[in-house]
Amino acid sequence: MPAYNEARYIAEQLEALAAQNYARPWEIVVVNNRSTDDTAQIVEKYRDRITNLRLVEAAEKQGRSYARNVGAKYAKANTLLFCDAHTVVARDWVPLMAEALAEHDVVAGGLDVDKLNQSWAWNRPLHIGAQHKFMGFLPFVAGANFGISRAAFEAVGGFGEDVAIGEDADLSFRVQLKGYTISDASNAIVYVRYRETAWGRWKQAVRFAEAHVYLYTKYSKHGYPRRGLKEAWPLYTWLLRYVPRLFVGPSQDRQRWLKTCAACWGRIQGSVKYRVLYLSAALWVQVSLETLSPNGMYAAV
Repeated sequence: MPAYNEARYIAEQLEALAAQNYARPWEIVVVNNRSTDDTAQIVEKYRDRITNLRLVEAAEKQGRSYARNVGAKYAKANTLLFCDAHTVVARDWVPLMAEALAEHDVVAGGLDVDKLNQSWAWNRPLHIGAQHKFMGFLPFVAGANFGISRAAFEAVGGFGEDVAIGEDADLSFRVQLKGYTISDASNAIVYVRYRETAWGRWKQAVRFAEAHVYLYTKYSKHGYPRRGLKEAWPLYTWLLRYVPRLFVGPSQDRQRWLKTCAACWGRIQGSVKYRVLYLSAALWVQVSLETLSPNGMYAAV
């Protein structure tokens, strides 16, 4: 579990991990990645209560991929589970993930985006696991909830530390291209907490969309699809058409419009940054010309 300045949330996650009912030996490895708040001190307070809790330092550089790799290095087991310090695992998360990993090398757990979030329009659940292809390419696991055998993890060299965001998709692609398959443990739930401010949500959505472009440049030779201006044009014209509705429509519609706009802006930025035209890999826009409804408006993300 990587942790950077998670003093506000990490105690809730540690409480959830302490409540797990799993009879076999297991450990919790918290990786403090250059925190400047009280993250490490809060973890230390739980050491007496949670005997299988370990705190390790990852101070060489900043980054979730690096921190996760450090945690995997210090972990003693041949099976690795990953979650985040600002999420909350469900009560039976460990036993359910362990059960799935007894039969599979890579397992995608389930994500709940409702319990800890209120801005629902930004928090549409990610389509993860074996049944969903990331941007039309390959299935992927979310870094907030997945398990992997050490053999599979080490076979691909762990997380790519050159990937600032989208590192979970990158790892997913590499393990599958190596010959492993992803299996589902959708009943092993992690409650995900998103950014609390509109500006924070906007920045996160932009960064995710920019990462889509990076992943295209890396995996296009393996079949990662691209759709250019022709396919993306209806989405961009839709954004322009509904600008007036931002000032008179419901708050929910404004939020959805902003999320879609953030995704488009991120892909434009990524196209400039990586010098490749990548505007949309999937297009799901269902809009009535007369009525803008929550059930008829989908973001291309």
